[in-house]
Amino acid sequence: MNPASHQDDEQKYLSNLYSKKSHEDAKNMAMNLKFEDIPIPSGFKLDYNDSFMFNNDFSRVGILRYIGRTDVNSLITFFKTQMPMYNWKVVNMMEYRRVILNFEKETQTCTLIIEPSGGRMVITIASGPIAH
Repeated sequence: MNPASHQDDEQKYLSNLYSKKSHEDAKNMAMNLKFEDIPIPSGFKLDYNDSFMFNNDFSRVGILRYIGRTDVNSLITFFKTQMPMYNWKVVNMMEYRRVILNFEKETQTCTLIIEPSGGRMVITIASGPIAH
C-alpha cells in the first residue's frame, strides 16, 4: 500500500469523524480503533474509512478492516497460533473464496474474514458480546 494513500485515508477519516471535535480529539479517537486482545500481523494497516468501534463499561463492539500483503496460509497460521495467547478459542473455520475464522472467549466473539483484494489481503475483524 502506498504510504501517502494510507495517510490520505487517515486524513479523510479524521476530517469526517466528528465535525464538532478538534482535530486532536479526532486523532486520539482514531488511534483507539483497535482491539487490545486481538493481534494484527505486522505490515497490516487499519482502513480508517471502513472501520468502526464502540466501547463502554459494559460491552465492546467493532468491525475493523486491515490491509496488507502476505499469503492467506500465513495469516491462517498467524491467527490460529496468536489468538490462543489472548485466551481466544477457535470455534470453526470455513473456506470458500475467503477464509472465515470464528473465535470466542468468556463473553466475546470474534469473526475474522481474510480475503484477497487487488493484489493485497484484507482482514476484517468483527467482535462483540456473545448473545445469550
